[in-house]
Amino acid sequence: MSLLKKIYEPLLAQLKQGVTPAKLAQSVAFGVVLGSLPVIGVTTSLCLVAAAVFKLNHVAIQTVNYLVYPVQIALIIPFLRMGEWLFNVSPASLDIKIMLHEFRLEFLLSMEKYGMTALRGVAAWAIVAPLAFVFIFFIAKIIFEKVLKKVQPKS
Repeated sequence: MSLLKKIYEPLLAQLKQGVTPAKLAQSVAFGVVLGSLPVIGVTTSLCLVAAAVFKLNHVAIQTVNYLVYPVQIALIIPFLRMGEWLFNVSPASLDIKIMLHEFRLEFLLSMEKYGMTALRGVAAWAIVAPLAFVFIFFIAKIIFEKVLKKVQPKS
C-alpha cells in the first residue's frame, strides 16, 4: 500500500462519516505538530490528550502522528541545535560513543546536560509549532473541503 493511500483512505473515510473538513484539518495539524515533538515516546499520549480536550478525531490524529514519525526523527537534531542557538549555549556532543562515555563517567551530570539539551529542543519546537499548526490547518482545510465536494452525493 502506498504512503498516499495510507494517508488518504483513513482521512477520506472520516470525511464520509461526517467529520467536518475543519475538524479533520485540526486533527491533522495537531497530529503533525505534536508528532514532530523532539522527544521520543510521548507523542501518542499527547495526541490522545489533544483529541480529548479539543474534541478531535482520534483516528485522524493518531494516523497522522504515526505517519510523521520519520519526520520527528529527522527533526530531532535540528530542533536541538536550534534550541542551543536560541539559548546561546555550546552544542552538546550527539556522538553516541561520547554520550555513553559521559553517562558512565558522571551519570547525574550527563542527565542534566542532555536533559537541558532536550528542553532547549522542546523550546525551539514550541516556537515553530504554532506557525506550523496554522499553516498545516489552513492547507488541510482547503484540501478537505475540495475532497468533500467531490465525494458528496449531488442533490
